[in-house]
Amino acid sequence: SVLPPVELQGVLTTALIVLPPLLSCVAWAFCLSLGAMVAELFALPALGGLLRAAQNVVKTLIGVLAACALFMIVATTIVTVAGLHA
Repeated sequence: SVLPPVELQGVLTTALIVLPPLLSCVAWAFCLSLGAMVAELFALPALGGLLRAAQNVVKTLIGVLAACALFMIVATTIVTVAGLHA
């Protein structure tokens, strides 16, 4: 069979759902960090502070996405294993 085991299908599905927004948030965090460094280079502390605050929000979003992905993986695995033994 070409498909992975049933237990891994939930993990792979969750990864395919969560990975694009997670990578997008990582790219945003990197760009905001880069912008804050450039703002500090040009002695613009207000702009640098704003960009660092936005970066902290994006980092929090990354944490929330990762936690939701973990819960989805655990829930999918529990349901799959319970279905196999039913």
